[in-house]
Amino acid sequence: MARGLASDRVMVTRRKGDKQAGRARGGKKSAERSAEQRRAERAHWPIARFPLSEEPSDDLSAVTPVECVAMMWTLAESTWKLAGLPLPTYDRRNLPARLFRPGTPRPHDDDA
Repeated sequence: MARGLASDRVMVTRRKGDKQAGRARGGKKSAERSAEQRRAERAHWPIARFPLSEEPSDDLSAVTPVECVAMMWTLAESTWKLAGLPLPTYDRRNLPARLFRPGTPRPHDDDA
């Protein structure tokens, strides 16, 4: 199979809410359905196709702060697991952070 130029490639994504919509239609767990049933269900998923570098940006304007923290927690937990390290455990007093009060100069090595 011949491959096109990078400019000819497209990114295909499911639209927001499609996963929940599939479950709302009464979908059973994957183990309870045959591969043929799952294939037939996927054929009706709405797909959005965009040329690479022209895909729309993620609009997070409707996401609440609580949802943002929940998304971050999922990523952080996955990262610690992927690294093979235990989740850090420390109390609030020992958090690895620095507080810079207004007007206090920051060190030259600070990335903030």
